[in-house]
Amino acid sequence: FLAAIMKVFQTNWMIVVIQIILGSVIPVFAKRIGQYILANEKIALAVGIFFAIEPLLVDLSGVMLTQTLFLTIFFGSLIALCKYLENEKFYHLAASAVLLGLATLTRPVTQYLWVFIVAFLFWRFRKKISARMIWQSVAFVAIILAILSPWLYRNAKIFGAPALAVTKVTNLFGYFVPSILALENNTSYTKSRDKFFQEENVPDITVINLKNARHYEQRSWLKIKQHKVAAVKVIALTTVSFLTHDGYLGVAQDLGYLTDGAPSLPVFKIIQSPKLALQITGKLIKSPGIVVVLGRIFWIITTILAIAGAILAIKNKGWQNGTMLSLTIIAYFILTTAIVGLGVTARYRQPINIFIISFAFYAINRIRIRKNQLSQNKKI
Repeated sequence: FLAAIMKVFQTNWMIVVIQIILGSVIPVFAKRIGQYILANEKIALAVGIFFAIEPLLVDLSGVMLTQTLFLTIFFGSLIALCKYLENEKFYHLAASAVLLGLATLTRPVTQYLWVFIVAFLFWRFRKKISARMIWQSVAFVAIILAILSPWLYRNAKIFGAPALAVTKVTNLFGYFVPSILALENNTSYTKSRDKFFQEENVPDITVINLKNARHYEQRSWLKIKQHKVAAVKVIALTTVSFLTHDGYLGVAQDLGYLTDGAPSLPVFKIIQSPKLALQITGKLIKSPGIVVVLGRIFWIITTILAIAGAILAIKNKGWQNGTMLSLTIIAYFILTTAIVGLGVTARYRQPINIFIISFAFYAINRIRIRKNQLSQNKKI
């Protein structure tokens, strides 16, 4: 993507321009997916507007990271999948597979998502499983593997390991284990990471590659087994942080505010020392860093509303395709993010914001309807 733009335009400014264009397409895709999830035009429109103005997403479209390109391709894959669920035309499923393969090459985080999608398809067609449905599912997986196979072959030939990347191992070794040690010893993540790396005689995580990944994975699991309770706590804290992280400190810094840094307010600091958390919050409120506090509060409320919205959607609509697909993808990203530990940021949540916001708006809509009903009853 980057090489092609540089080849044609000979300037990196066009990368930003094209990413801004892609960033403008994402809200349109989000509206379409939102319409399928809950079959409510007003909620879908609200979802599209949210994606058009959400500060972090807007900010990411102006920097050279994989996020904007990934979301565009990934949302395109979801739209094709939704179309297939509506009309059962195989070419839509094939298009979804192609785009999911390309999204995975952009960010390997979705490399196992096909397992969850196939499981969802079998649930969706559970009452009419046929040879046609089975071969379509097999073809879906085959297309994804065909897209990934050149990179898998390249890594197998060079490193002796047919894998896409070492992301899982670097997350385990470089983030999850230090996070466990930080929580266990009541120290900072950085201090725990540096001490752990020193004990393992590792300068940084860049030494991990596909050739030696197995060694570092085994070392990681050995540490995890020694601190099982702390590992469970970190997974719980990571999940909470994953769902509630705002990412607005980085946005403020990109706009020229808080450039000297600002006290952060990660979940584990709140757990370790509520007093310190209050002190940090007080400093943030008295500075432009208040956007960080407000952002965190916003996402906490949004997460609560989304959970309530999902429950209400199941209660009112039953286990519909849109609800089940949403919960399946949310579960996948929560599971794959669990090993990131205290390194989790709001960027990790971007692929499922479409579902979280949809359910949150659904909860708000149900609250509004209930309020109107109560008002009418009082008048009667």
